[in-house]
Order: sequence, then structure tokens, then C-alpha cells
Amino acid sequence: MSPHLRTSSSRRGRRVLLAAAALLLVAAWGLYRQVRPPRAPVGGPRAEATLPSPELAIARRAPASEPTPTEPVIDEIRVDPPVVCDGDEAIVTVRAHMPGGDDRALHVAVDGVRGSPAPVVIRVEPSGKTRPVVAVVVGPDDKATTAPVPVEARTCAPRRRLEVGAHTLVNAPDDWEMTARVLDVPTRDGRRPRLPISDVRSYQWTFGDGTRDETPTPTVTHSYAGRSQDRRYTTMLVRVEAVLADGSRVAGHQALELANHAYASLHDRDLVRLEGRFRTRFAERRPGGALEQVLTISHIADRPVAVTEVIARESYRDGRGVLEHAVPVKDVLGAPEVPAGRGLETTLRIAADADPALLFVTYLLRGQAADGKPALGSLTIMRPTPIPTADQHVAVTDPQLVRKIEAARKILGKPFVTGEEIARLEREGAFDTLE
Repeated sequence: MSPHLRTSSSRRGRRVLLAAAALLLVAAWGLYRQVRPPRAPVGGPRAEATLPSPELAIARRAPASEPTPTEPVIDEIRVDPPVVCDGDEAIVTVRAHMPGGDDRALHVAVDGVRGSPAPVVIRVEPSGKTRPVVAVVVGPDDKATTAPVPVEARTCAPRRRLEVGAHTLVNAPDDWEMTARVLDVPTRDGRRPRLPISDVRSYQWTFGDGTRDETPTPTVTHSYAGRSQDRRYTTMLVRVEAVLADGSRVAGHQALELANHAYASLHDRDLVRLEGRFRTRFAERRPGGALEQVLTISHIADRPVAVTEVIARESYRDGRGVLEHAVPVKDVLGAPEVPAGRGLETTLRIAADADPALLFVTYLLRGQAADGKPALGSLTIMRPTPIPTADQHVAVTDPQLVRKIEAARKILGKPFVTGEEIARLEREGAFDTLE
């Protein structure tokens, strides 16, 4: 046989093989179509409620793609109310689970607002359509599942709104300071001026943990130190309703996502975390000159934790750096173990005759839980900043800051004020009328 004939024969053979492979693929696809389970529809039903309906929009859906066992599954999205005015809030609650995993490690965000439930501002786009809102659920291995939120925004007449700001306090990570601001209807240039404090009669607060408060001023402080740490994150939905001088009301929300470090340490590292909660944010000077700070040490283990070692780390300002030495457990804690539940109250001290160069002392605690897990913790007492005097102070040269300091001293009735107090008054709008 000639070389030309051999080449033609091999080509015909390849064509036969390709045709057979194509037939096999068609047969396999037909078999898959017969045995695969039906796929759930993508997206949720569109809300049809009208303003101001109190009904909830509920979307039950499956992910757009079949999840692997390590991806979260979004079971339900609830929106209250499902239809809002452009720029108003809707409260979005996301329910999700981990297939075969621990739901307590899930992390939720809706349109960039962390936590669930989350207050989300809904907007109308220039096209007239509602700006899309997306919910994201992240699992413990950082794999995420997303889903659209069934909500609708409509153009309405302008009205007042209330914004809520919140931040944790220095030396008190579980304590939050919250400030409410009532914004008036927009001016011609689109700005929303802040309503004067004198136009608001009171502020009614709901903190999300079952507690409430009412204040005459727009700022309040609340502690979440006693919350249950039974998951990686806890969301507290704060609601504020301002009662205006004319009797009308306006409300706003803020979602606080609290990281539960004790839970994460126990479930991720098999480590019991000993946490200290101070009664006051800073050490107080006693009549004899000593500095003291009372605190409660606690943990989330279900049985007492024995503390076996305490190391004191002293930090100095004169170049000596950090000096370490062991101290008896009872000298710091007053007892050899920390009970479950209520914890243990103790007092940290800096003696009156301590070295003036000593800045702070950190006590490193080591121990063991009843089930053998290691326990660690740290407690710090710091020498407070000296009060400015005529001889020792830093002069303020900014005229605007000088006016704020003078106004703050008058408002608070104090001979001196802190930067923290000035910042709080500024958030409340106390300096809005300063020239």
C-alpha cells in the first residue's frame, strides 16, 4: 500500500473515533438529565406590598449554584418593610446554615452592613429602579454565598431622618457610646442640616439585648460585657426614637457586630480565655496615693479554671524597657482559681511609693481548665495621664479648638475637659453655632 493510501485510511479511522466519542457524550448528557435532582429557582419572589405596609418580605431560596459542603447555604431573607421610600432603612434578617458544619461560625453582611439583622438604606437609581442589595454569608473557611435581597424603593416626599453613630470606649472594649442625630428635610442644594438639640425632647433607646433607656441628650453609653458568648459573632440591633418638641417622632437603627473572642479561642484553639472587665475605665488614686482599679475576671468554661502562674511585666518611660518577674497568684487574684459564671472580683494596684517612671503593669495569667485545656489571660493597670497645670501643659494655639474647649468647659461645668469629651459634644452638635 502506498504512503498516500495509508494516510487516508488513518484519517478515516480518526473520524470514526470522533463520531463515537460524540455519541457517548450525547448519551451521558441524556442520562444526567434523567437522574439529576431538580434545581431550585434563583432569586426570591418580588415584594408587592405598598407603603406603609407592616408586612415582611420573605425570600426562601437555594444558592445559584449547588454548594460544596464548605459553603454556607442561605435559607431565608426577611425584609421589614419590603417597600420603603428612597433613602429610608429596611431591616434585613438573613438565616443561613453550614451543611454538616457549625452555624455559629457564620458571618453575615448585607450591602456592606455587618451582622444580621442589619439596617440597610435602600436607594432609587437614576433609572428609577431600586438599587440592588446583596446579602453575603461567609463560612469559617472564608468561602461565601451571596443572594439578592427582595426589597423595593420608591420616590416619596422628603422627610426627617435619624442617624445613629456608635463606637467602643477606650479601655472598655465591651462598652459602646452611641449618638443620635436628627437630620431635617433636604435644602435646595441637597444638604440635610442637623436639627438643633433644643428641638428634641427625648431619645428612647432599645439596645438589642432586652434593655432600654431614655435620655434627654442624644448620647448614651451601654455595656454588652454580660452577653452570652455562644457563637463567633453577636449582632445587637440598636433602635433610637427621637421625640421632637412638636410631638412628632423619628426613628433610626444601628447594627453592632460584637466579636466573641472567648468563644473563638475555645472553639478554634482549645484555649480558655481569661477576660478582665474593669469597673472603671482608668485607675483611680486613693487617699494614700496608691492607684487602684477594680475588675472582674471571668471565662466561658463550664467549670472553675485554676491559675497556676502570674508574670508581671513592668513598662518604664526612662529607657529601661520592660522588666518581668513572677508574682504569687493570690497577690493578684486573691484566690487560686476563677469560678465559672460570675467570675472573680479583684483589685490591681500601683503602690504610692512606686517608681515614678513606671507607666503600666501587665499581669500575664497562665492556668488550666478542669478538662485539661490551657488557660491564658492578661490584665493591665496604667498610670493615668497627669492633669494639666499652669507649669506643665501643652498650649493650644488653634483658635477654633480654643473656642470648643471654652464652650465644652461651660457646657460640662468643669475646669478642664478631655479630647474625648470634646469629640462627643461635637458629635452631638454642641459646636454647630460656634463662629
